[in-house]
Amino acid sequence: AISPSAPPVPAFEATAPPPPLEPEIGVAEAEGLAPAEIPDWLETLRPEAAVAEEPLETEGPLEGLRGVLTPTPAIAVPALGAGAPPSEISDASLARAQFLQSLLTRPAEPRQVEMRARGLRMSERVQRWLVIATLLIAVGSMLVAPLIIPREYIPTLARPAESSTADRRMEFQRLMRVYDAVQGVQGGDIVLVALEYGPPEADELNLVAEPVLQHLLDQGAQISVVSTRPEGQAVAAALL
Repeated sequence: AISPSAPPVPAFEATAPPPPLEPEIGVAEAEGLAPAEIPDWLETLRPEAAVAEEPLETEGPLEGLRGVLTPTPAIAVPALGAGAPPSEISDASLARAQFLQSLLTRPAEPRQVEMRARGLRMSERVQRWLVIATLLIAVGSMLVAPLIIPREYIPTLARPAESSTADRRMEFQRLMRVYDAVQGVQGGDIVLVALEYGPPEADELNLVAEPVLQHLLDQGAQISVVSTRPEGQAVAAALL
């Protein structure tokens, strides 16, 4: 006997059903996990956040470019404020202003200084005559005292200089030795002269040095001047 054939199976029923999905990790179980540390080499691979595009320039010579700085005026002009309300001028302020204006517009007048001869008073004249009389008495007494008062009673500073006959004879002999030494110089001899004083003493010592140098020049000597002072050569040049 022929068995009846099985009915055909539909195509969608012939496919095997998908395997069941694994259950997801619960939220409570995920909260208990510690956050993992990302290594540095992996951190460098993190995608950067997208940078917002800057507005596009739509006019001017920079049209079509992005990231252009916004132009700002070099000098900021302050806003014009409201003018101050006119203030009321008092009569006193107006009077002071008019007075100052009159002082400024007044022409300068030269100041006339009164000059008058001031005569000497009698007391001033008496004082002057007393000073003159005191000076005359002091000078006259210094000159007349050696002639009237004995020498031992005259103060030391007021005594005139005295020299004995022996002192005068010794000084004369010294001068004669200097004269004889200069007189013995022959023409063409070289004489070494040392000048050991400067301009402060020149007015006094030149009176002694000048006759000696002149005597040497008259004898035909060749004078060579030396000095340990820097200004000695200048003094010698003035003498010669």
